[in-house]
Amino acid sequence: MLDHNLRNKAPYQFLLHLAPEPWIGNVDGNLLVLYANPGATQDNLNKVFQPKHDLVVEKTINNLSQKNKEFPHFHFDPELEGTEGWKWFHSKYHWVLEGVDSKLLANNLVTCELAPYHSVKWKVPKKMPPTQAFTYDLIEAAMERDAVILLARSHKLWTKYIPKLAIYPKVFRPNSINAAISPGNYPGAFDQILDAASKRF
Repeated sequence: MLDHNLRNKAPYQFLLHLAPEPWIGNVDGNLLVLYANPGATQDNLNKVFQPKHDLVVEKTINNLSQKNKEFPHFHFDPELEGTEGWKWFHSKYHWVLEGVDSKLLANNLVTCELAPYHSVKWKVPKKMPPTQAFTYDLIEAAMERDAVILLARSHKLWTKYIPKLAIYPKVFRPNSINAAISPGNYPGAFDQILDAASKRF
């Protein structure tokens, strides 16, 4: 990732001082949403840390060992209310939250990233980190259990790394580049999204 940063201007550089997020959530979740990489703000770029930064880092680390039991997708954890991640996910998933309890959603939702490092703007790295192999395995396992998968970003790259996605019957693409998980962005699939988000464990 250092090579990527040397080749690119600051907005496209990966912010290595922030905890990476290759995926977030319960690895047995029933709703997977595939993105490009975690975003960042100008404050992140300038190393100005948000309130509750240490708690976010703690939950990010705990996520990798599945220790966030009540809210595996920790950006829905009430403890993080007001943080950048909490606000972003609530703004993009509020249509789902109108029909699904936040704890159920946090147990079913798994968000996966093509590259785990934060950046203000996205540019595809020439080489993905080898740790992404676990993320690909996680997605393939989800297909085996009939999970709903949303190709929210970079669908061509995701199908390049996981060819099975091209023929998987429960994979859906949005109507626009908007990241909203809404009926308008996923017409014909939103009922399946709600069903997947509300399964009980």
